[in-house]
Amino acid sequence: IPWPFGDQDCCLLFQLHAVPGSDRSGEITFESTLNNHFPITSDVSRITGTRGRWLMEDQGNNTMRVTYTITTNRSKIPRWVSDPIVRNNMFETMSTFRNILEK
Repeated sequence: IPWPFGDQDCCLLFQLHAVPGSDRSGEITFESTLNNHFPITSDVSRITGTRGRWLMEDQGNNTMRVTYTITTNRSKIPRWVSDPIVRNNMFETMSTFRNILEK
């Protein structure tokens, strides 16, 4: 996050939910969590209230629909600062995920 806003982080717990009878469909959910392996530090603000999912649905004909959803609690950062960062992160994440799937 750009100046004058401080450093932030988020610790996420991911869970895989397979669809019975399908090896090409499933859901990966995630939500913010606390974990002793990743302690909160005094110089970084921990973002909480984040949750989302990746939903992968086999469409047949060797195609797949991927839906990515993420939400978070309101932040102290104005939307005009955070929205472009969130959008860019989302597109970068989807592009990277597509590259992984195509390999």
